[in-house]
Amino acid sequence: MSPNRESETGAALVWVVWILIVLSGLALATMRLAATSYKSAAIDVARAEARHLAEAGIHRAVADILANPRGRDLPKNRSYRIFESNVAVSIRHEAGKINLNRAEERLLAAAFAANGVEEAEAEALAARIVDWRDTDDLPRPNGAEFLQYRRAGYAYEPRNGPFETVGELLQLLGMTRELYTCVRPALTVYSSGAEPVDAYAPKPVREIYQWAETAQWFAREDGSSRPRRSLMNPNRGRAGAAVEITATAESRDVPVTVRAILRLTGDRREPFQLLSLREVYKRSGSLGCERDGKALADNPQLIQQALN
Repeated sequence: MSPNRESETGAALVWVVWILIVLSGLALATMRLAATSYKSAAIDVARAEARHLAEAGIHRAVADILANPRGRDLPKNRSYRIFESNVAVSIRHEAGKINLNRAEERLLAAAFAANGVEEAEAEALAARIVDWRDTDDLPRPNGAEFLQYRRAGYAYEPRNGPFETVGELLQLLGMTRELYTCVRPALTVYSSGAEPVDAYAPKPVREIYQWAETAQWFAREDGSSRPRRSLMNPNRGRAGAAVEITATAESRDVPVTVRAILRLTGDRREPFQLLSLREVYKRSGSLGCERDGKALADNPQLIQQALN
């Protein structure tokens, strides 16, 4: 065989080897993609199963509440066995939280100040909440109405009506997601009182009042102070009461938490009204509840100019 012939044969073999390598790489990538897709699909199925289990736990809790006509208190935490799975459920009364639409301005400011916000800014945020929910276009001192939002570059204006959800607070001028995450567990729009009910106040609300008492936040000029929390009858299980039910279930090591808020109606045909149903996603790591000073507009100077 001539040298040129041998050279051509060797080059062909090299090309064949490279083609086999490329094809092997493609086959391996396809196998990995298929494995990833399979794992992803398996996780989706497990998440769907866990969500259905959690929602079943909520239905069980609702059944227990409705079977409690005299309004006797149910355990706050309980566990149900559903389809060989344990579903952890907590029941909380919305009456124990601070109502965005009914709370006094000073109480709203305390909720922010207790989470590390400077007093002046806490009072400004509270004033903006009141401006958001009132029906006029006149800003309170340090508050914000249509003109202040436009000057700060926002494409919307205050509702001039009640907050429909607590999440609407994120649209407030100067609000940050970090601060919202800290105050969210203490707030509601579903209770009927201006003060949280003492018997049902969750830990975040108790901490706000404890901070306020230490700081003498509610002290008046005459030396007196406001009641610590409302002691009125919380309606317990009776018509009109709003209840938050949180259920956590797990399927194939995939946990899912679902939270529902419902209002009891007292009507046998339609015993409750579903106000909210959502999946709760937990952030990784510890967020902390100190104000970072970064507003949604990412420009504190612009906000200050708008308020002037």
